Parts: sequence; structure tokens; C-alpha cells
Amino acid sequence: MNPGKSKNYITKILKEANHRRNRLKGYKSQLTQAYKKGLINEPERNFKNKQIDDARVVLNQYSNHYENKIKTFKGLGIKKRGGNVIFTMIPQN
Repeated sequence: MNPGKSKNYITKILKEANHRRNRLKGYKSQLTQAYKKGLINEPERNFKNKQIDDARVVLNQYSNHYENKIKTFKGLGIKKRGGNVIFTMIPQN
């Protein structure tokens, strides 16, 4: 995969990770509502909240890893190929 496609793919991964991280907020509020209605008890609520918090930590590490990976891409600048102008990217390793 060339550097441009790699960057686009990583951006897509980050967008999906952010979406999943935001879904965790809904899960947590759903638990709170169920607790207030009396559908679940306190220990069950605490256990599920802990699971959600752990998942959030994992997703944060995942997204931070890929955000740092995007920062390592370095562009050579604008090049003109025929009639098209392109910006080339090269990953730094």
C-alpha cells in the first residue's frame, strides 16, 4: 500500500474507533436508566460500568497508537505529474 492509501486507511480506522468510543457513552447512560428504574442492582451496575470503562481505555490506546502513526508520515511536497498536481507522502520508520 502506498503512503497516501495508508494514511486514508488509518484515518478510516480512527473514525470507526471514535464512533465506537462514543457508543460507550450510550451504553453507560442506558445502565444508569435501568438502575434508576430498578431493573438492575448496584453490584451489577458497577460491574458493567467497569467493563465499559475498560473498553474505553483500550479504545483510547488503540486510537492514540494510530494517531501517532499518522504523525510519522512525512510529505515530500507538491509534485506535478502531467496535468495533475499530487501531494506525495512517505512514512518515517
